[in-house]
Amino acid sequence: MCEKFMLSEIVFVINAPPLSLKKPDLYDSEFTDSELSTHIKSISDSFFLSNQFRKHYIVYFLTEISGDSYIIEFKGNELRFLGPSFFSAGHLLLRAKNHIMNPDSKNGKLTPGIRVYKRDIGWIFEKYKESKWFQVINTLESTRSHKIDLNSKNVFFFGFGDNVEFNKEIFTLSLGFIEMDEQIIILNHILESGN
Repeated sequence: MCEKFMLSEIVFVINAPPLSLKKPDLYDSEFTDSELSTHIKSISDSFFLSNQFRKHYIVYFLTEISGDSYIIEFKGNELRFLGPSFFSAGHLLLRAKNHIMNPDSKNGKLTPGIRVYKRDIGWIFEKYKESKWFQVINTLESTRSHKIDLNSKNVFFFGFGDNVEFNKEIFTLSLGFIEMDEQIIILNHILESGN
């Protein structure tokens, strides 16, 4: 792993469908093939590659709960109890959802490294306005239109399609016609190799 990669902060922003997740869903084979399950897998795939945990990553999981916009933050250098599996990420998301619904309950206690914000995408745009932004798109053609500068803060947006207006220049990365969790795995390999 190159030294400059270790020093840079990498931010992944995952645009997810509404979070209607319940504990039995995690063990239902129909749910594990759903669109939401791909987004849940993406959380673990963001932090784990070759059994190494990436502490310098931050993942923002954008979703709706009961019609309100929320951002669930997973901060790598503080995060505990996340394993490399779909189930691990799913249970942490359930904790975040329970926290929103009933923050004083035992099941609503957040674990270290997870924060919940009642915000929308504009909050992330403002927070990272000085960073370099990349939108990862799902197309048949695999191209990278801009070299990733690992000496700066880079923010990667997944699952936004064409329905979001970014309020600054954004570079496009196409890694092929693949699911979001696979995009994240490939992008991690690219970042690991230092381009």
